[in-house]
Amino acid sequence: METNKTIISAEDFEQIAGELLGNGNMLRFRAHGRSMHPFIQDGDILTINPATAESLTNGDVAFYRKATGQLTAHRILGKKKDVNSTIFLIRGDGHIGGPERVTAEQIVGVVIEVERDGADISINSFQKRAAAATWSKSQSLRWILNRIQLRITKIFKPNS
Repeated sequence: METNKTIISAEDFEQIAGELLGNGNMLRFRAHGRSMHPFIQDGDILTINPATAESLTNGDVAFYRKATGQLTAHRILGKKKDVNSTIFLIRGDGHIGGPERVTAEQIVGVVIEVERDGADISINSFQKRAAAATWSKSQSLRWILNRIQLRITKIFKPNS
């Protein structure tokens, strides 16, 4: 089955996506980038539902507006309630660094489904959430191993 593909600018996408989700509609689009690798891959089709801060839990993949205005999808690692607001600690599964602090107001939706090569992949099953939690907790170890590898490479690098 052939589908029509429309390519729009990032600015238009951000405006349309914000309006659709803000009006309670679902959104589907093709993901770009590797920040959520291996659980969401470049080219996967994501289905996003509108979401509120109260409905989100650790392990959910939030769709949110970064400080730059760019919309992105990353995993929620923690949720802290402050007197006046809720702060989410969010990081892409493919990132090694620390989490980003995101306010409840920045979150516009939650990823509910991933489609890859025509097959639906549930990212909210117990097994997928457990795998993502384990992967996320290994981020620190992978960062340390990466730093060690860089130092070893530097030590043994032949002089040019």
